[in-house]
Amino acid sequence: MQEAPITPWRWIATAVALIALTGCASNAPKVFNEFADRARQIERIYLLNDVLVQDDVKGAHDRVDVNENRELLALVAGEVRKTLAEKGYRVETGAVDTVGAIAGRDTQYAVYRGDPESRPRWDSEEHTDLQWSPFHYEDTTGAPFAEDPVKLLHQRLFAVKTPARLKAQTFDSASAFALPERSAILVTQSHGRRVPGAKKGAQFFLSAVLTMGMFMTWEESSISHRLYLLDAQTGEVLWSDFHVKTGGAPQEKDIRLAIGKAFKALPARTTTEAAAAAGTDAEITGPDPI
Repeated sequence: MQEAPITPWRWIATAVALIALTGCASNAPKVFNEFADRARQIERIYLLNDVLVQDDVKGAHDRVDVNENRELLALVAGEVRKTLAEKGYRVETGAVDTVGAIAGRDTQYAVYRGDPESRPRWDSEEHTDLQWSPFHYEDTTGAPFAEDPVKLLHQRLFAVKTPARLKAQTFDSASAFALPERSAILVTQSHGRRVPGAKKGAQFFLSAVLTMGMFMTWEESSISHRLYLLDAQTGEVLWSDFHVKTGGAPQEKDIRLAIGKAFKALPARTTTEAAAAAGTDAEITGPDPI
């Protein structure tokens, strides 16, 4: 595999962008502040979860450890389902779980499907097969989800970077699933990129040389969690939020904390609303009324 050319100014720009993104809180709750009223109309939620954690390795293509990504996917999906239930929403059984659906089809990755403990080092000349995404697709919903609209929905949502633009658009691929009325689709996207310490040191040194010591930076590892709640009939984005963390590999405790923060502004439903969504008059426990 041919090694990618050195592009130090791309490193500098990427690092500055990550620092800016990490320092900003999401303004999505303000943009979608009328959702509290619309939450009462949702009777069921279907989950579409995607994870892509890629490693910056030697060569022209990032590496994706599929089994490691699937472990993270299970953790994220479980935490999302638990959080929604705690807020009083009815979540349909099963989910559409993918690895790499957000990546589109314009970039190949060096895909590793072995034991995560035995994967090659970042600077190893051992390279795995180059493949297009997604690298894993599993639908356990029993609903009429088709693979191509799922991938298209992930890619279109991931391409929109501001809450205001999300609110101004509708996503036809969401309505293509022909789901029941008064249902919604929660799309979760967890995306991370890990940069080895040795490579960060080289970037730091090179940026210092190029700027005569006036500006020193490096590309930091990061992981982001994006949440989108869409009307299943119209494709309209009802609510959205995100959380970003830089530095280090994703740890289980960090993932749980990040999902909780990303969901923090999602309005809870009253116990009466939750019972109605579940189709029962029985009293249930749940969050306080909004």
